[in-house]
Amino acid sequence: MHKRSILVIEDNDDLRENIAEILSLAGYEVATAADGLLGLKAIHHNPPSLIICDIMMPNLDGFGVLKALKSHSSFRYIPLIFLSAKADATDFRKGMSIGAVDYISKPFDNAELIQAIETRLSFAPLDNVTNISWNPSELGNLFRSTFMSEKLNLEIRTVKRKDRIYDEESLGRNAYFVITGCIKICKTTDTGKEVITDLNIKDDIFGYQDIISGGVHESAAYALTDSSFLVIPSDIFKQYLKNPALITALLYFEIGKHKQVAQRMQWVGFGSLRKKVAEALIFVMHNFQSQDIHILREDLAAIACVAKESLSRTLSDFKDENLISINDNIISIINVEKLNRMID
Repeated sequence: MHKRSILVIEDNDDLRENIAEILSLAGYEVATAADGLLGLKAIHHNPPSLIICDIMMPNLDGFGVLKALKSHSSFRYIPLIFLSAKADATDFRKGMSIGAVDYISKPFDNAELIQAIETRLSFAPLDNVTNISWNPSELGNLFRSTFMSEKLNLEIRTVKRKDRIYDEESLGRNAYFVITGCIKICKTTDTGKEVITDLNIKDDIFGYQDIISGGVHESAAYALTDSSFLVIPSDIFKQYLKNPALITALLYFEIGKHKQVAQRMQWVGFGSLRKKVAEALIFVMHNFQSQDIHILREDLAAIACVAKESLSRTLSDFKDENLISINDNIISIINVEKLNRMID
């Protein structure tokens, strides 16, 4: 196991040495400091992976240590766990409000301490994330480094085209991270018609909204193409929701998805047949990241929210106008500019 370094800042000599011994036996590299000022010197000399810090100490208390860390660009993302005999709600709220990641009251159970440390260190890929923006590759890299770690060792599931991942109204038990292929999210209307509301491609996450809400899936998920994805159990996903960086990343991801949906719904609700089909082609092209689209007509019709027969007639018109070509089941977009002008 790769060793992580932990700094223990505690003014009680016996407790400090006891914690150091427990952590050393657990495989961590441990440094100690007897008060807050000595702790800050130790951090500057050799920044640790994580800090365990008492609150009530001479010279500089735990709150002072944390504020000093947050004001320093090189140390502000080092996770700090408060350790205090004062299990007072005011101390807890104050500590969490200025950036502590956890709070353990004395006396504590050794297993509780180790579990708190391991949980926080498992967030390591997220702790140094700054300036997150809505950029699919940037967010995808963040999700990938977080959930595809060897430590989590999560299941990678492979599915064939048309395979079901989950049903509408089923209980949300997992989140899913797409590795290859494309997953469609769809709803069935009262008349039995399928409407595709979203597509999820490589590095997208889906299904997590129903974990957050604690409810059932509002839509179904099926493989649009042969695909593979990571299965993230709800209990693990909820642990990571404690990390502000992941919440921020999911927020930007969700904003981007909503922008796509809002743009599509304009044409689904008000566009002509030609606009709906043109928008569906551009939407799928962007998601497949290719002008050659291998998609079933029924799926393309569900994306455009038109009848399959109407879609086929419109595709024939587009082919005659030299906007697309059709070879077997592959639609190749020839004139992206004209299709975009049709949407605008």
